Amino acid sequence: MSEMVKKTLRYAASFFLIVTLNFAFPRLMPGDPVKNLIGEDVYVSEAVMEELRAEMGLNRPLYEQFTAYIGDLLRFDLGYSYHLHSPVAEVLRERIGWTLLFVGVSVLMGAVLGTLLGAYAGWKPETKVNRLVCCGFIALSCT
Repeated sequence: MSEMVKKTLRYAASFFLIVTLNFAFPRLMPGDPVKNLIGEDVYVSEAVMEELRAEMGLNRPLYEQFTAYIGDLLRFDLGYSYHLHSPVAEVLRERIGWTLLFVGVSVLMGAVLGTLLGAYAGWKPETKVNRLVCCGFIALSCT
């Protein structure tokens, strides 16, 4: 089997493990997920609790919940953010521009700074400034 196929299978297995853990962790939390969502201090009747469980699909068997979860992911339906009161895809769409801007500027600054410091380190390798900068960046990369 070629190295590319092995890597692809390894990535697929890692992705499946991450998706499975992302599905499992909220269900492994102690207590009722609906009660955790609305808060312990809020009184809600049992009928409303059951309605919320049905709306979230928590009243179905675990394998049905998991297959629905995978199906939603494959359709890029990322669900609803109860914290922000809007669909997750909409939240991501609103914030992706600023995120890409910050990442782009950071990568550009890192490339320019790294190139300049690398050129300086190659130009004057035995100076105290070079040793200090190298030690500082090694320490910075460890944190």
